[in-house]
Amino acid sequence: MQSAAILGIDVGGTHIRMGIVDQEFVIIKKKTILTTSLDDDGNFIQNIIDQSKAFALSSKIPISALCIGFPSVISKDRATIIQTPNIPNLDNIAFVHITSPQFPFPVFMEKDVNLLLRNDIEILDLKDKNPILGIYVGTGLGNSVWLGDRFLLGADGASCELGHIPIYGVKEVCPCGNIGCIETVASGKRLAAYSAEKYPGAPIGDFFKLHYDDPFIDEFLELLSFPIATEINIFDPYAVVLGGGVLGMSNFPKNLLLDKVTTKLRSPYPKRSVIFRFSESTHYAGVLGAARYALDMMGGKKYFDFIPGEEGS
Repeated sequence: MQSAAILGIDVGGTHIRMGIVDQEFVIIKKKTILTTSLDDDGNFIQNIIDQSKAFALSSKIPISALCIGFPSVISKDRATIIQTPNIPNLDNIAFVHITSPQFPFPVFMEKDVNLLLRNDIEILDLKDKNPILGIYVGTGLGNSVWLGDRFLLGADGASCELGHIPIYGVKEVCPCGNIGCIETVASGKRLAAYSAEKYPGAPIGDFFKLHYDDPFIDEFLELLSFPIATEINIFDPYAVVLGGGVLGMSNFPKNLLLDKVTTKLRSPYPKRSVIFRFSESTHYAGVLGAARYALDMMGGKKYFDFIPGEEGS
């Protein structure tokens, strides 16, 4: 039904993807724009609102809600963007309060990786299982935890910042302001920087295919395995979903990563029991997850113990 169409938006460090999604979770219309193109005049938020309006109007399809995912720390009431390490000038913004009056339908905001995991839980048939860990290696190192039929938010909404675990001996300054965060050495941003330095002009998407014998890969996977294994040992999850743009690259050595993670797991459990699943996500998985999330919320799904966006929540 067209009346149930959702405008889903996935904001990434490199691209912003928009899609009109029907109730069968088919993307009827989609659009991709460069993230940097919306910050040329310093009005990123209003520009994304204007782009969303224009996209929705151009579709000529009735929209019942908008849901947007940001690669950010978001307030527990899911109304304010607190900090966005990999996108400049996207901190301390009351997004839902700014945006809601400009649309004739509900506006929802969520952490981007929660929307990715929401979609993967459905696609991978994990809906009635928990805990489920989602670890997505993109520009940064994203993390989501599904626990007790809802996302783990933490006391302030800032939980699951796996990419910001400090690592002894790492001296790089992270965009979050701290020194030594794991994602400074184990993320897509680190991979891209190394590729540009060592293989200037080479396509980053073919890195693992073209440079499979580079010792950097083994070190990169070793570093990546530490936060993954650490979180598994903490939560003893039913399953771990691994995804993101880096793991989706051609010839990414998935089995080698799993070997490195598994050797670090506590025996007999969770080493013996944990299930690893790789995300079947496409570039528009965040858009589909946004649609599922919005329909959940409008259908009365209890993700929270309060109403998102309420002052004083």
